[in-house]
Amino acid sequence: MSKGLTFFLGIFTGVLLTFGVCFVINYAKQGDNNGETKEEQAKLPKGMNFLDEPVPFTEAKKFKILQVVFDDAALANSEKKLEFTNDFIYSDPVVLIVADQANTFYDDQIVKAPNDCKVMQVGTFKYESGLGWRTVPVIRFVKE
Repeated sequence: MSKGLTFFLGIFTGVLLTFGVCFVINYAKQGDNNGETKEEQAKLPKGMNFLDEPVPFTEAKKFKILQVVFDDAALANSEKKLEFTNDFIYSDPVVLIVADQANTFYDDQIVKAPNDCKVMQVGTFKYESGLGWRTVPVIRFVKE
């Protein structure tokens, strides 16, 4: 066999093996659904993971909406009390507030947990900001 033909057969074999490996990896990723059906996965926004059991969120009960991310969820700053002036500011931690109904939030809105509700962390949300990737708690107001 000539050297040129051997060279091209080697390249062709390498390309076929590369596509085959990519196909196997893609097929394996499609099967990894953590026990959820495709319909359940489609409902979850990308980057959002839910906890098995909600846990109390004790950082704050009042929030200022930064940006509405989904129809029923918005990123918000938590209210913090300044020790030396007794004033309140809105700063970290940033949270994702999830509402029970769509179109509940607007930018710069102040949201306070109702008196008969607890603030519960139900998961985490990962998103990309100008400073890189951030992961924030997902909270929900739950009636006691």
